[in-house]
Amino acid sequence: MLCTHATPYAFPPVCFGHPDGQTDLPLFVKLENVPESELITSPGFARSVKWFYSKGVRCHAWLYVPTEKGESAEAGRLPPIVLMAHGMGGQKDMGLGKYAEAFTERGIATLVFDYRTFGGSDGMPRNLVDPWRHVEDYIAALDYVRGPSLADVIDSSRVALWGTSFAGGHVLNVAAADDVPSRVGDIRAIISQVPHLDGRAASKRSLKMRGKAGALKMAAAAIGDMLRGLLGMQARYVGLVSTREEVALMQLSEDERDNYFAKHPSKTLGGWRNQVCARVGAMVGMYSPIKALPKVRPPILFIAAEHDQLCPVGTVREAAAQAINAKLSIHDKTHFDIYLGDTLQAILKDMGDHLEEHLKP
Repeated sequence: MLCTHATPYAFPPVCFGHPDGQTDLPLFVKLENVPESELITSPGFARSVKWFYSKGVRCHAWLYVPTEKGESAEAGRLPPIVLMAHGMGGQKDMGLGKYAEAFTERGIATLVFDYRTFGGSDGMPRNLVDPWRHVEDYIAALDYVRGPSLADVIDSSRVALWGTSFAGGHVLNVAAADDVPSRVGDIRAIISQVPHLDGRAASKRSLKMRGKAGALKMAAAAIGDMLRGLLGMQARYVGLVSTREEVALMQLSEDERDNYFAKHPSKTLGGWRNQVCARVGAMVGMYSPIKALPKVRPPILFIAAEHDQLCPVGTVREAAAQAINAKLSIHDKTHFDIYLGDTLQAILKDMGDHLEEHLKP
């Protein structure tokens, strides 16, 4: 089946192997627009390429380091660091630099990374969304920050976790997994923005939106892709984002779809496509990071959107009430509005204040 991508929104409803129907998988062997090393300097910060390994696979990251002392900096001390990754199907070049740059103004470094199979990171099949693998990648990034490679650049005793959408749940699981006596204390803060928290509730919403026929079609694609993975066959793909008239993992209104793509660059790292391995459709319902909250000790800043149809504000309120230590900031927006304009600026201030408060030496 030939899968075309004439516009940024185009995607194959269901296809096998390479997204253009080819069999030699050139996109998946040689990634597009991925420098092995790079240093970019700008007023106030420097950004360099870093690599670390997760389960033997190289992950591509950008390290943002402040070059001027921010409000939280103290003479003679290395900056604290934030670990950051994107949500479902996203990668670091899709708007995350705005957050990292804002944090450098506060004297805070950031390691922004791509999950395995996304962006500049290695791994196949491409665009494999798997929440448990994503958590492994966060933990690998955390181990990298704590290791010798960055010892003369950042203060690994002052770490914050940052995640948005699907990753807003990942950071809770990472913090819970890290709650061991030898490590307690170096994760000082968490930011969880419009987070996915309750897989069962998400599945119920999906069924209501898609109807039985649409849900069965998505389930069949997911199960088929899982079986193909077990048999070592090429992946089966479904669309990631489209309007509610088409089948995709995230079915959005036209305005929501446009806001989703508004944060994307004209040329993406690794040749990103608007599609994911279908198997994630069977995973979302089983993934409920809200269950990790009893073991999450660092203070959490939850950011929620009042009109969020993907990650409803009610569930975020429930999570904030259950958490050991949490604050909740709610904005009169939809899920993808929060990445844009004045809302983004207000959120950046809240995030910066939270980080400054808890990453002090």
